[in-house]
Amino acid sequence: GLAAAQSGTLLIAAPTTDVILYISESSPTAIDALRALAKAVAAKSQTPLSLAVLKWTAEGWVSQ
Repeated sequence: GLAAAQSGTLLIAAPTTDVILYISESSPTAIDALRALAKAVAAKSQTPLSLAVLKWTAEGWVSQ
């Protein structure tokens, strides 16, 4: 899967109905940058969706 292709680390944000952002690093700096980008994208969209940042784990998606 995609998480395996990213060395086992996958974080995503879906700030609008037509944008998915993802990173393969889980440092606080990387998560903050993803969150800031998601906020900026959502703010400019006619169809904002969510500012949540989620991490894939063996149990499923977990909020960060």
